[in-house]
Amino acid sequence: MIQDFKDKGYTFVSTSKEMMAAPSDKPLLGLFHTGTMNVYIDREMLKNPKVLKGFTDQPNLMNMTKKSLDILSKNPNGFFAMIEGASIDKQLHVMDWQRAAYDTIEFDKSIEYAENWAKEHGNNTLIIVVADHAHGISISGTYHERDGKKGPEAVRVYAKSIFPTFKDADHDGFPDNPDPDVTLAVQYANHPEYYENYHFMKTPTPPALSVTETKEEASKVGDKIEYHQVSSASSKANPARIHPGDPEVLMPANTPKDDAQEAHAADDVLLNAGGPGSEYFHGTMDNTEVFFGILRALGINGNKK
Repeated sequence: MIQDFKDKGYTFVSTSKEMMAAPSDKPLLGLFHTGTMNVYIDREMLKNPKVLKGFTDQPNLMNMTKKSLDILSKNPNGFFAMIEGASIDKQLHVMDWQRAAYDTIEFDKSIEYAENWAKEHGNNTLIIVVADHAHGISISGTYHERDGKKGPEAVRVYAKSIFPTFKDADHDGFPDNPDPDVTLAVQYANHPEYYENYHFMKTPTPPALSVTETKEEASKVGDKIEYHQVSSASSKANPARIHPGDPEVLMPANTPKDDAQEAHAADDVLLNAGGPGSEYFHGTMDNTEVFFGILRALGINGNKK
């Protein structure tokens, strides 16, 4: 498959260094991992070899945005680019809000780069920032163990919710430590069975494990009762989420047991837009209208085939 792309004039790269050095006057194919790329905290900060699995030079979203715009802007007829902070969603599914938050900052910095790029190139590019859905996640206060309390008793709400102690000493926009002594207390509206853990997990750890649940079911056949072993997909709380020294707080599932992850929510999401055509986006809109707003900005009549 890669050779097919090369035959069509693509430059193929597999590392961040190769990507940034690639020519900007040819199409580019970047494959940086055999699966989902690692998230910002693991890729740029912790760099745990067991987590990275040999993929030690994956690009960040800011550089991928820069390279994309360098290449696409060569088209005299304009361009369309979709740039996604995809792992924000993935990390919320596994109830890892810290990794999701750092990837949100990475996404925000990529938007900043795109906005500055648009200003430098005549302010003639429509930029739309929108999520495809929401998650049932809320900040309910802060969490600290300064007075010896742990677990749910150490969640501070209202006036007791003192300001978190995140620091950014190097001014790169990312907190230096994802696990300060006063952190955020984040709660989920929907979830599988899991052990509540208010601390940052240095190794990505799913909240629940998929298992096969087998039980004996009785069925009547004529005047006899027959018993059969019936298996079904299920999940159970992952004990690796229990923080050493903290109480074991088992949260019962409030979603079907066959799903081992947190699920999407049906809340409305924000859409921000700037540049030519952005006036189309206002008020409460159906998500399908975003497509037609893009067509309109491109000068395409959406009513024609």
